[in-house]
Amino acid sequence: RIIVGEVRGTEALDMIHAMTSGHDGSFTTLHASDPRMALNRLEVLAMSADSHLAPHVVRSMVGSGVDLIVHLGTYSRGEQEVRRLGSLAFVAENQEDPMSTPVVAEFASYRIVDDSWDWREDALVHMPAKTWRKLLVAGLDPEGIARKVLDGARA
Repeated sequence: RIIVGEVRGTEALDMIHAMTSGHDGSFTTLHASDPRMALNRLEVLAMSADSHLAPHVVRSMVGSGVDLIVHLGTYSRGEQEVRRLGSLAFVAENQEDPMSTPVVAEFASYRIVDDSWDWREDALVHMPAKTWRKLLVAGLDPEGIARKVLDGARA
């Protein structure tokens, strides 16, 4: 596992290389306004390390190396500023168009009105195959996890 506290520059390329070379469980942080923008920033930062990199190569590496985005946000609740998990999103390579950006499937987002979560059943049930396999290898049941989360969300 490789942990990088915050990616702000050319070290993004090193992080992507590590994440795509078998270092599962790697973790980093970066500043972005939402999960899609996080991937865009990661791509731009990686390309700043090597101007000869083709954008589609970096996108492919990001799509295969990043599994999950946990987006934190600051929200106003009444007169109070609160930090909450803003959204959770799966990331996968875009198999339909490998030259395009990775697929970002948000499966949970913060609902400020009642300080709860909005779960997207379609994204959770159809998680990327790479994530499904990693859960199985870890001895977890992906279907059971999805069912438990969705049952709890309906309760």
